[in-house]
Amino acid sequence: MYSKIHSRLPWFFDYIGEPQEDFIPDLYGDVNFDGSVNINDIVIMVNFVLGGTPTDEQFITGDMNQDGILNIVDIILIVNEVLGTTFAQSVQWLEENFPELNVKERLSKLNKLQYYSK
Repeated sequence: MYSKIHSRLPWFFDYIGEPQEDFIPDLYGDVNFDGSVNINDIVIMVNFVLGGTPTDEQFITGDMNQDGILNIVDIILIVNEVLGTTFAQSVQWLEENFPELNVKERLSKLNKLQYYSK
């Protein structure tokens, strides 16, 4: 009963604020929000995949294929965009520049998960 009376008071709504709108990124892949997708965004995404914690906005912006998961595929798609490479070329570039990602191993695990979940 207290909550029903409490929520009718005008100051209560001033206190809790208005509901926030859903975040829609200006540019997918721009996880540092500088207005462009570049190598800095790749480095930040690598850190997220290796265990860093993105903000909600960074998560939404970095999820390039919009599957609700930040993973190696999102990094490859950002590399595609930044370098203008194919998927295979992006994998090779990541293996050379970020060996700690274990790109092919992560991709093979994704493929196995997709086949076993069907």
